[in-house]
Amino acid sequence: MLRMEEWQQIRHLAAQQRSQRSIAEELGISRNTVAKALADEAPPRYARAGRPCAKLEPWRERTLAGVRRGLSGVRLL
Repeated sequence: MLRMEEWQQIRHLAAQQRSQRSIAEELGISRNTVAKALADEAPPRYARAGRPCAKLEPWRERTLAGVRRGLSGVRLL
């Protein structure tokens, strides 16, 4: 993933009328990456991957029902 600093540097070099090829060579990245960075109006954002299914998911409803009834953690266990 492209970091914010790299994105800014690509945009800065492009504003100086540098070609995509020369920017890619200078930064050591792909020309496709440079093209995508120039096409994006907003800087890159970190997005966390989805979490895997929890081991306790099958008991979620039963646990929530017990919490609603006011049961303590010991009683739920």
